[in-house]
Amino acid sequence: MNKKITIRDVAQAAGVSISTVHQALNDKPGVSDATREHIRMIADNLGYRPNKMASGLKRRTQHISIPDLFAIMNTKQIHHDWNADCYYEDVHTAPGRKASDCLKCGKCEKVCPQHLPIRKLLEQVAAEFEKAPAAN
Repeated sequence: MNKKITIRDVAQAAGVSISTVHQALNDKPGVSDATREHIRMIADNLGYRPNKMASGLKRRTQHISIPDLFAIMNTKQIHHDWNADCYYEDVHTAPGRKASDCLKCGKCEKVCPQHLPIRKLLEQVAAEFEKAPAAN
């Protein structure tokens, strides 16, 4: 089984930091032309391919575990598990990290390998778990 080459492997082979490899491969400033070409040559020789999912996750600003939210929603709907509410509130979310906090950005849909309508699904999660308390 072939080991997937990571940005860390490229950095080690080139004798530079991971940050320098990132800057070189993404045409960011701060890397000399000679170093940029050296890093690209090593990346090509090693067979390095950027992981699009990892890149998307790294840029995710809300730090919400979207798959966990979907799993909780499925648990509640399929198994009628009352613990799902507890897990949503106390385990998988925090202030600024609820499903409703993640609806505007859309970065998650761009990196989703299944091309899911994530924002629409998050609306459903928010509707289920973030209901206003019933008035007495």
